[in-house]
Amino acid sequence: MDKIMILKLVSIMIFILLLTQFSLMIYMVISKHQLNKREERKEKLKAKIVPFLDQYIRNNEPIQTRLLNDNVAKKEIIEESLNQYLRIFNMDDTIDRIYALAEEVLRDRYATLLKSRKWSDRMNALYFIEDFKITSLKDEVFAGIPKNAPVSLDEELKQRLRTLASIQDKRVLGLIRRLNKASVIFLKEILRRLDQAYIEELISSGSDLPVPLHLALLSVISEKKGMENIPFVENSLEHDEEEVRIQSLKALLSIGYFPNPDRLSHFLHSDIWAERMTAAKIAGRFKLSRFKKDLVVLVESDKEWWVQFAASEALSKFTDGDVILSYLYENSERQNVKEITNHWISLGGS
Repeated sequence: MDKIMILKLVSIMIFILLLTQFSLMIYMVISKHQLNKREERKEKLKAKIVPFLDQYIRNNEPIQTRLLNDNVAKKEIIEESLNQYLRIFNMDDTIDRIYALAEEVLRDRYATLLKSRKWSDRMNALYFIEDFKITSLKDEVFAGIPKNAPVSLDEELKQRLRTLASIQDKRVLGLIRRLNKASVIFLKEILRRLDQAYIEELISSGSDLPVPLHLALLSVISEKKGMENIPFVENSLEHDEEEVRIQSLKALLSIGYFPNPDRLSHFLHSDIWAERMTAAKIAGRFKLSRFKKDLVVLVESDKEWWVQFAASEALSKFTDGDVILSYLYENSERQNVKEITNHWISLGGS
């Protein structure tokens, strides 16, 4: 009797399993069929819409936006198409037409998605608002940012800040000043998106910038090689934080302008090896012959290999650099000095 019951139970379980698998297979077939139908309808709709979009984007021919704005499927096609156009075209007037059409047709779609409970909907909306520069949604983007400085930056908050920076919302300046725990890398992302006028405004706001923001500013100025920001960079050489001073030296080296060479002496004799190394590079880059003796001392006696290497390279920049390096090679008792100087001698200067 027990065996019969067990066999019945096993049979029932097998039947249920087979029925479940069959039902799942039917569901997948139906879902696949519905998906294919949707894709077919979408392709047909796309074939009707894209030519009008193309003529508008390429040739500025008038387009009736009300015909593009009456259902979700059309908006999705327009979104995809405009995103592709952004990757193809780089002419200002063409880009402006893309932005204008996105503003008119897609604004309401993104305003709705920003209120969605789904994180992915909100994030997608933020990405497209940034890409299409939909400035009229800046208040909706700003509304999702906590009023008090957050303990940490989640991905949505980061993207809201990126979007605000891309659409040039001035409020982002105050927000990034509050972010004491933001990384320099993230702050650089924000600063790269801002117009130069806002960079100037940050710089003119005083010397009380949070250190990460100060470092990010110096790095971005270095990337842009902004001569107009030389006074800010030079003043940063006196900052209390060594990271800021070192980044200021690097910025001047990158920009290719060192307005007051007398200030370099302090850094060549600094207790901080990274300052000595960067100062040595500057002395060589600008061929500041008054510091040759200091460079020789660094090659001969500095305890940090990187400083010795940078000072040796700097000496190689001078017209008599090979002579100085050869003297050091022949007379030094330190093996690493011989190796470093021989390296630059073999290169014949640079």
